[in-house]
Amino acid sequence: MDDRGGAAPITGGTRGRQMLPGRVLTDRRALYRGLLLLAVVAMVVALYLGGLGAYPLANATESLYAEIAREMLRTGHFIVPRLDGAVYLQKPPLLYWLADVSFAAFGVGTAAARLVCALAGLATIVVTGAMARRFSGRRGALYAALTLATSGGFLFTAHVFFFATLLTLWTAIALLAGYRWYETGARRALRLAALALALGVLTKGLVALAIVGLPGIGLLARGGRRGRWRELPDPWAIGLFLGVTAPWFVLGAIHLPGFLHDVLWNEQFGRFFGTRVPDDYYHGPLYFYLPILAADLLPWVMIVPALVLGRSSAPTPAQRRLGRFAWIWILSNLVFFSLSADKGNYYLVPVLPAAALLLGMRLERLERSRPRRSPVYLLVPLTVPLVFLALRAFIGDHGLQLGWIRGGGPWRAVWTVMGLLGSGAAVLGLRGRIRAGAVALAAMMAPLLGLLILAYRADPAPFSAAPLAPLVRRMEAGGVARVVAAGRYDPVSALPFYLRRQVPVVGYDGAEFAYARAHPGQGAGTFAHAGGLVPQLKRGRAVIVARGSDPEALGMLRQRVPALQRLGSVGPYVVYGSRAGSRGGHRHS
Repeated sequence: MDDRGGAAPITGGTRGRQMLPGRVLTDRRALYRGLLLLAVVAMVVALYLGGLGAYPLANATESLYAEIAREMLRTGHFIVPRLDGAVYLQKPPLLYWLADVSFAAFGVGTAAARLVCALAGLATIVVTGAMARRFSGRRGALYAALTLATSGGFLFTAHVFFFATLLTLWTAIALLAGYRWYETGARRALRLAALALALGVLTKGLVALAIVGLPGIGLLARGGRRGRWRELPDPWAIGLFLGVTAPWFVLGAIHLPGFLHDVLWNEQFGRFFGTRVPDDYYHGPLYFYLPILAADLLPWVMIVPALVLGRSSAPTPAQRRLGRFAWIWILSNLVFFSLSADKGNYYLVPVLPAAALLLGMRLERLERSRPRRSPVYLLVPLTVPLVFLALRAFIGDHGLQLGWIRGGGPWRAVWTVMGLLGSGAAVLGLRGRIRAGAVALAAMMAPLLGLLILAYRADPAPFSAAPLAPLVRRMEAGGVARVVAAGRYDPVSALPFYLRRQVPVVGYDGAEFAYARAHPGQGAGTFAHAGGLVPQLKRGRAVIVARGSDPEALGMLRQRVPALQRLGSVGPYVVYGSRAGSRGGHRHS
């Protein structure tokens, strides 16, 4: 009230009304940021969980491991992995165990198998983003997580039932927890790193020690935290590591002759030195992984030159230290796998979280500098022709019959959408809209992934024997009681998973069951004998499946079963049987 007892003017309300437009603008910006974050999260979840069962498991890779998990669940024998009844020691069992949990929850199927790797991919994205947030705030976390989630190599690997994504999760947790221990001295972080490293060993063996150990040694060798190495022999950390890893190795050694030699030496050191038996892996030059790493980082690799050379805010001391560690992580693994005699296209997937951290922190500093114009995205539209040429080459190398998609509407639609998104990212970058440009860049992977799923679903036969399963089931309905593969197992290895039973091999000449061949009695039921098969073929009670026409393994059977002939085919897969077995709807093509 004023001196006369009247009401005082409400000046605060006037100021509040004057400030209202600014407050509304702030609220709108907050709403925009919230909607953008929600859209990004929804896009990433859809990318990783969508379409997992839309295309069948591939031969010789994911189908082998899914069948091992299925046989484990059916037999209840969870210590020794078996494929088609034969001991199969190429990988430790953690991926199989997790797949069995998924099978028990959702039923045995394609999507249930791949769900394990998709969830591992999402978990790795969360872990990487959480680490970035400690050093670059929420914006850095968003950029790092978005970069990893939409890097081509990581995204596509998470859509197959394979070890790379699960291994990446454990090694990323081990390295990032280990780095936190190095920076803070927190013993709980060291013990978390030991636990994650143990799970990495149970996923893919001793290679996890190299992936984690080499960057760890490099970090300790820098000497930034004096005396930290003396804290490494933590009893709880050592106990956790041994308590998780040792039981499987001890039980395996008790159950099988030569187990430790095969699992530890042949499958680990043998791969590095090129002495592994069987020698069925790639060999390549020292620069083998450089183009693979660039392809794994598409489309983000296109902005790396501008990010490295462009101007941005100076990194904080914490960002600088984490950046150095990320470079140690990448370079040490790149050198290690380049020196290895055996090489694989997926071996460098565990370094992608480190690359995402580097790119995420750099983008955050670029946005913090508030540039009016930034040429950071100018190279992005080049992603489209590069991916187009790579896919055309892939289709040509594999002889795929995808004319409907190569020249049809889906193909043109994908390149149009990718081109528009790439151009939009370039324009937004030039205008200094770093965050919106990053989202547009990330979204380029969505139509490409959709195209690949459509292509694989339209013509899975070059990769998977799954389309053969319905034909075989119809033959079984007509009286066939036994299905046998001819010569090799890998070319038709998806068939047992989709038939839900073993498919023995007659006239075996492959390398898939090296351990079972070297240790008699460890492949019961895996190898079919011609003596027992011939009477069934003559009565039309058995059929032989093979990839390609007239495999050599059929020669000896034709001499004893003159009536042996082609009963049907699906793509490159052929079913052979006798005329006696061709009744009841057995003729299919």
